[in-house]
Amino acid sequence: MKLPQISAFFSLSLDGKIITADDFWEKVQIKADAVLEGDIACVKATIVARGESVKFAKSTSKNHGTSRGTSRYLRGVLENLADKHGVRTMTCEVGTELFHTLIKGGFVQKLHVVFVPAIMGDVTAPTLLGAVPMAHLTHSIPLRLESFRKVRGKTVAIYRVLNGRQAR
Repeated sequence: MKLPQISAFFSLSLDGKIITADDFWEKVQIKADAVLEGDIACVKATIVARGESVKFAKSTSKNHGTSRGTSRYLRGVLENLADKHGVRTMTCEVGTELFHTLIKGGFVQKLHVVFVPAIMGDVTAPTLLGAVPMAHLTHSIPLRLESFRKVRGKTVAIYRVLNGRQAR
């Protein structure tokens, strides 16, 4: 089963904090079949061409309380979108917990980052992986820089998310 190719888009301060008030990505035309939104409890996909929304409420079963269960749940969501709705490419606008699960599960292929020329300085401000301390991650997520440019006074970087074989 071929899953949709997922690209994630974020604006980050220079100290790595997510900037939600930055409208950079709203002004950029991003082409994709669907937009994945939501959090770990309820994922919504909007099929762009049809303006159709498809919601997936996460089961509260015992298996879905684990990261393995959540990863299986997300695989099912993505398979459904590919099979039943013809989705081949997606962008994601999700919370940090869902993004963490998507990237750790190997579902995200590209990460687009705008570095906003600002320093937040707030230790409680969210980062890409939320409040998960690095010590709890089993391994880092390798990235390869694909492009780097300056747009409207901001630095834009596009990274390819590597799996274990590509990283070596």
